[in-house]
Amino acid sequence: SQYWEGNDGPWSSFAIQVGKTAQNLRVFPSTASTSTLVVIDVGCPEDAPSNCKDARGGLFNKNSSLTWVPNSIFEVGIEENLGFDLFGDYGFDTVTLGWQGSGGPTVEHSIVAGLGDTTMTWLGVLGLNPRPTNFSTFVNNPQVSLVQSLRNQEAIPSVSWAYTAGAQYRLDKIYGSLIFGGYDTSRFTPSPVTFPFYEDISRDLLVGVQKISSSGTSLLETGLFAFIDSTLPYFYLPNSACSAFEIAFGLTWNDTSELYLLNSTQHTSLLKQNANVTFTLGSTTSGGETVDIVLPYAAFDLNISWPHVKETTRYFPLKRASNDTQYTLGRAFLQEAYLIADYERLNFSVHPCKWEPNVKSSIVAIRSVNDTAENPSNTTTPTGNEGGSHTSSLSGGAIAGIAIGGIAGAAI
Repeated sequence: SQYWEGNDGPWSSFAIQVGKTAQNLRVFPSTASTSTLVVIDVGCPEDAPSNCKDARGGLFNKNSSLTWVPNSIFEVGIEENLGFDLFGDYGFDTVTLGWQGSGGPTVEHSIVAGLGDTTMTWLGVLGLNPRPTNFSTFVNNPQVSLVQSLRNQEAIPSVSWAYTAGAQYRLDKIYGSLIFGGYDTSRFTPSPVTFPFYEDISRDLLVGVQKISSSGTSLLETGLFAFIDSTLPYFYLPNSACSAFEIAFGLTWNDTSELYLLNSTQHTSLLKQNANVTFTLGSTTSGGETVDIVLPYAAFDLNISWPHVKETTRYFPLKRASNDTQYTLGRAFLQEAYLIADYERLNFSVHPCKWEPNVKSSIVAIRSVNDTAENPSNTTTPTGNEGGSHTSSLSGGAIAGIAIGGIAGAAI
């Protein structure tokens, strides 16, 4: 969308259109959600900032859409393990990826839910999880997700996607990239590690965090499994790890906001320290092949504002996990990590982002397991700029609204 926004960022947002006549909205991709969640008018209460409507990426008005089909009020069903218990006004409407005129694909009768909450996500959410949604209003009739619909109408070559959140602190502010049905080899250095989907479908993108270290100091006592969840910015880690971060970075927990807020003295000290934090990931919590994702301090140098705090304040995006189901690597992690998820082969991969100026995108398609092309692979781990044998390079004419520079789209 070419915007940097959010009340806990700034973050690179993506443009979508919902309804007819189309309403332009800006959203954040969610690896956890199966639906498109949009902010509605009650999401800007009287005590909200005066620019609330635009600051939240635009508000959706179902009454202004000719194609809105109401369903009912249901639990949103994501982030419940993190303590969020939210409800949405569910229905179905037309969803188009990208701005008007960008040529992005359109899905009719897609699941859309209106949110009035201000605590979980500031902008709306574009659900990347392709599993169907079960509604009590549609007994024995699961409703198809947006990603699966894109595949069903052959807008993308497989049920897969690739996402990195972008980094405002890199080069000349590098926007996020979201590609359906492929990935961009110009954005990452290939890793050899392939992760199988976890059996719990609500936490399918589970990685083994074997080590967390900074300047030779270990910040993690023992390995753990964590869910890669782009819905929220935070790292949810055990108390022992949070204590290690507190010592290493001079952090202080604020009980009122439940955040690590930073004053100007702390911020200046951390900028001068300029330490890196390395996350070592594997398919298990110890041993085997691993990949290192290195985050500079700039990746943690974020701002938090209303309603979390009264005045905009710098904060460190670390949260204390109550139990092991909360261990999470959030959107802040994906500033330096490139995530590729293949739901047909039931595996995914995580790669270090690379930062080179003036590099052209190099889009590679992920073929379907049902593709008749020769020698289809059973893995989605890229082996280099050519990709694996399951992939095929895309010509300019075959690229439809690829999500580069924050413009959502699909690779076909």
